[in-house]
Amino acid sequence: MADLRALTQQIPELHVNAFRWTSREQFQQAATRIGAEMALLDAQSQRVKLAELVARLGDGHSFVQGYFPLLGFVPKSFPLRLYFFADGLHVLAAARSHAQLLGARLERINGLPVALVFKRVSAMFPAENDMSAKAWTVYGMTAPAVLRAYGVMKASGPARFEFEQDGRLLDMDLAGSERDAPMEQFGQVLDPDWVLARPAHRPALRHRHPERAYWAAFEAPHGLLYAQFNDIRNRGSQGVLDFFAELARQAEAQPAERFVLDLRWNAGGETGMNGAIVKTLLASPVINRKDRFFVLIGRRTFSSAQLICTALEQYSQAIFVGETTGIRSHFFANTRRRLQLPHSQLNVFLSTNWWQPTNARDLQPGQDPQIAVAESFADHAQNRDPALEAVLAHPVGN
Repeated sequence: MADLRALTQQIPELHVNAFRWTSREQFQQAATRIGAEMALLDAQSQRVKLAELVARLGDGHSFVQGYFPLLGFVPKSFPLRLYFFADGLHVLAAARSHAQLLGARLERINGLPVALVFKRVSAMFPAENDMSAKAWTVYGMTAPAVLRAYGVMKASGPARFEFEQDGRLLDMDLAGSERDAPMEQFGQVLDPDWVLARPAHRPALRHRHPERAYWAAFEAPHGLLYAQFNDIRNRGSQGVLDFFAELARQAEAQPAERFVLDLRWNAGGETGMNGAIVKTLLASPVINRKDRFFVLIGRRTFSSAQLICTALEQYSQAIFVGETTGIRSHFFANTRRRLQLPHSQLNVFLSTNWWQPTNARDLQPGQDPQIAVAESFADHAQNRDPALEAVLAHPVGN
């Protein structure tokens, strides 16, 4: 239990304010309970419980390396990637060997309802609100080590997943099929050995270039200048600030009726660029217009991307469309303090700064859209984008 002792003793010393969202007493009680549970678990599931203790801080930037989906999730997984749509938890992607499960709605795991499994498994992730819990918990719900840690599976027992598909029940034991997680980029599966639940031909605009950190296109039939911004880091030959400068020039050159900035897959990056990005958008008389400037947000909009949203909400004409973002309006970040656990050698990263870009009383659990849009699995399977459709349906301003 050397790792647990190290976490319990050093988190309060290394974190900038460990007990902002939980009390010291609650943290110590969680450590005691987790210690008792770890004594009954295998080594892989013990690591899951260590991640749970860090998650008790309620800080989305403090985590155990390898157990935080935004930066890599190392536990082996069953050959499924799940996603919470408005109509339930569906299979979004699958290994080719399990392609028959694409689109199926998960109902139970080993007899336990999905809602109960979600509640148990979500404890290991440092989610700041319900949306980030939905975004991250799906990774744990297909990982055997995680399911064992929370009593959903036994060490040598079955992994019986019950689905509803096309009006019929489908029961499948996935035990023994676990493998490394698929290759992903910005939250989207790009693994050649996996298949997707949506058609590959004629993808929705949001899925046109899932491998790119940032890109833009002018859609003449809709008078739409669309920019997808997935990562606040310089990539390739064109840096981020050059990309936004070019966007502003393009907006003036094209007869665009609407400008869309898509931040739904942007989990953050280099905060130092945010000011220049926002200033470029505000300075453009073509982009920053009432009822013509739209920002798409969602459960994976996080960290520095949230700071961009907050600034645009305060100072621009932007209308926000989609889902609530995955982080509080004020949050801890800058995970520069690292603790290496003595037994497992796992690295734990802890926040060193507090970001408060608005009034201290502004304690939103996430930024809500002005136009809320729920996506069903049928929307996804038909390559529709309800959020973008809502933008195109919105009356254009003068």
